[in-house]
Amino acid sequence: MNFLDKFRNKKIYGIFDNDLDGVSCHIVSILYIQPICYQLLYTLTAKRDMSEYVEEKAIQSDIIIFADITPTVELYKHLTQDLKKEVYIFDHHCGPRDELLTVAHENYYFSNDKCGSKVFLTTITQNIRIKNCVYAYFEKVDIYDRWVDNSALWKEAKDLHNIMYGYVNWFAEESDDVRYDRFIDIQLKKFATAKYFYFTEYEKQLALKAEKKERDNQIQAEKNLSIRTDNSKNKYAYFECSSKLSIVASNLMKKYLDIKYFVCHSTFAESAKGELNGKVSLRCREDFDVSVVAALWGGNGHKQASGAELKLEDFDKLRKGKMHLI
Repeated sequence: MNFLDKFRNKKIYGIFDNDLDGVSCHIVSILYIQPICYQLLYTLTAKRDMSEYVEEKAIQSDIIIFADITPTVELYKHLTQDLKKEVYIFDHHCGPRDELLTVAHENYYFSNDKCGSKVFLTTITQNIRIKNCVYAYFEKVDIYDRWVDNSALWKEAKDLHNIMYGYVNWFAEESDDVRYDRFIDIQLKKFATAKYFYFTEYEKQLALKAEKKERDNQIQAEKNLSIRTDNSKNKYAYFECSSKLSIVASNLMKKYLDIKYFVCHSTFAESAKGELNGKVSLRCREDFDVSVVAALWGGNGHKQASGAELKLEDFDKLRKGKMHLI
């Protein structure tokens, strides 16, 4: 039996992260699961505490899928023991793995060598041929999400990330479940009609626009960069900019070689919408592990790229240099 047969004629609820990798997990579900299942419901979320999980959708479903994101142990037990649901997890984040492995076993598919959507794709398409166009798309997602910036495909991978966000109208009152629909629809059309993956002329313009925004944010970040020493005597830097946190941090790491890690905050919601938040992104080189730092504040991620959301009072102290994360 092919893996996909598990989903045939079943009601499915998919919960995916809301970044490029997570949105691409949803694309996997549309490509391969939606044509054979009875019903496909989904939630795109960045909330690791699962506060955006929808109980009603779970109750309606036979199978719950988590891809590029993991349930809390409490939610996993609730789904499997209280609701008697079949749960599958496809992920590559190290942070929550050890705790989840105490309760989730044979249906937990994990890899350090692939991003979440590639784990999901390759697991459920066993013995199924993947079109060249589809495979090339997910190669770019994998390269960007795992930050393989020495790859020959790095530029295209970064462009793909920028293009996805370029399709979004950030000023529209839309949930994550619908804000990426235009990007998804365009990629699905390519998969259906093209042999090789490509960027449309409009997408190329989005990528160029993003490169300019990247340069602007680099200047903004360098202007407010604050170099500090945490309580463990590690030298770190804090900066803010509107967007492009990952690439800006990557560029700064190449410039400031004595900095152990970077703490970054996006000011977009605050400046454009007046919405305060305590979200921070953490970046470092291979000789440090920011996932451990993020875990101290309820966050998680990868060794070199993680994130957390602080309480506003804690974030205000961090922002002013009156508190450190370690």
